[in-house]
Amino acid sequence: MRPAPAAPAALGAHGPPGSQRGASLIALVLALALGSGLVTIEWLEAAARSAHAARRTEAALAAARDALIGYAVSYPDQHSGRHGPGYLPCPDTSGNGSPNTPCARKSLGRLPWRRLGLHDPRDGAGERLWYALADNFRANGYKHRPLNRETAAGLVLDGRTGVAAVIVAPGPPLPFQDRARDRFDPARYLEGGNETPHDAAYTTRGSPPGPPGPPGATFDRFNDRVVAISRDDLMAAAGRRVLAEVRALLREYRGAPWNTGMLPWLAPWNGAAEGVLPVPGTIAGRLSLAPVGAALTTSFRVTGSPAGGSVSASGTVDAAVLRALAGAPPVPAGQCTWTAVSRVDCTGESRVSLGPDRERVFRFDLHLAGDATVVPPAPADLRRRGVRGGEWAADSYVEVLDLAGGAETGRGRIEFAAGPLQGSMAVDGVAYPFGVGGEVPEWLIENQWHRFLMAAFAPAFTAGGTAACGAPGRCLELVRTHFDGRTHESGAIAVAVLAGPELSHQQRASPGLFQWFEGENANPANLRYETRHSSQSFNDRTAALAPPPGVSAP
Repeated sequence: MRPAPAAPAALGAHGPPGSQRGASLIALVLALALGSGLVTIEWLEAAARSAHAARRTEAALAAARDALIGYAVSYPDQHSGRHGPGYLPCPDTSGNGSPNTPCARKSLGRLPWRRLGLHDPRDGAGERLWYALADNFRANGYKHRPLNRETAAGLVLDGRTGVAAVIVAPGPPLPFQDRARDRFDPARYLEGGNETPHDAAYTTRGSPPGPPGPPGATFDRFNDRVVAISRDDLMAAAGRRVLAEVRALLREYRGAPWNTGMLPWLAPWNGAAEGVLPVPGTIAGRLSLAPVGAALTTSFRVTGSPAGGSVSASGTVDAAVLRALAGAPPVPAGQCTWTAVSRVDCTGESRVSLGPDRERVFRFDLHLAGDATVVPPAPADLRRRGVRGGEWAADSYVEVLDLAGGAETGRGRIEFAAGPLQGSMAVDGVAYPFGVGGEVPEWLIENQWHRFLMAAFAPAFTAGGTAACGAPGRCLELVRTHFDGRTHESGAIAVAVLAGPELSHQQRASPGLFQWFEGENANPANLRYETRHSSQSFNDRTAALAPPPGVSAP
């Protein structure tokens, strides 16, 4: 008889053991997947928050940088044109968003957002931005002059000099920064040397002590985000303002009631940069600029029949000679100063022959104010201005000497006290360059921007020209080269060129246009000029006047 078969093992409540192990494994996998998903979600959320904070920081820094450059360019408009572009506001050291002026050297504080017209920009951590500027660019009551593209910029960023300002986003507090204790201590916001402005050096990388660690090891000791405004960037923007002023000046000159639409003569480029008069026939060179009050070496002529005054006369000179100045010859090289649009101060001497070995000498020291008349440039002469007297602005005199064989035979003198003029008197033919009549902003000359400026005028639109561009050689040609290499050519009656920073191949202590300008701009003989993107071999900037409506381009 066979034994009965063994009974099967009892089943558990939830199935066989293998099934239980499978279910546990599945549960473990699901748990791990769920946990991993949660970690992934948290990581993605953290990454998104970090990216959002970074974008907010970059936007705040960009807005601050643009606002500071805009402030610098518009500085003349904010101060009635008394000061030129390029000055920057002092930092905010009181926390109200306004600059604390005057500021000391190597100043560091918060960004003066209120003065810049911003809405309290914050970085991604919700912190206000910090800001420092180079000493020469401070908009203090006393301002550094000249302020132009050669002005020293004293800040340093990562060892790079020529920095005019830095803007710093502090980021969240690091473990060693307790910001609740002092909101104005830079060390509680900035680090890596950015918190100590006395050396004017800033960094984007930090300088933690000790040996370098693995990537990211310095993050808990440095998290500043720094952007710079270089002097070259700031002055490039200021230079655009300079060119705009020059273009407006030339438009105003052409449209003046005494003019017929012609442009002035220029001074040779290789001559002095200031105090030099234009040379008739020069159509490419320096604008002849002189500030109000500048002494000019110029010819002039005195005419009239003055009455009143105190007269003394002896010998061959009688009082009638002093009262009738029509016979006085022009002064060939006197000294004149336009102290106002309608006031001129002139001194000088002229001589006229009275016969063999005899001459009469006229000496003038005149300070005359009255009605002014402008004479436009002629083909062989420059622009001049005269004053027909209404009053003596200061004590003045005319002296006459008669000489025979070098010996004095007569002397006379008429003196006028300051006050209303009696009779008639005129000083005519005084040189009248740009600036002395208030046509040019004083800051353009004070900050010596004219040293970097060259102008060129179409022959057809200078004295004696035809005011028409139809034939070659009558007007200028301006070639614009775009980023993609495409070129666009247009006609112009005037071109102003502003030199950029000195390039490696240039030595500006040496003469020559090519030491200042590049490409076609250094060769004005062909009446062709150019503008293109800045590079290591070209950084000129141009502004042009197009031909008037109805005048065809060449």
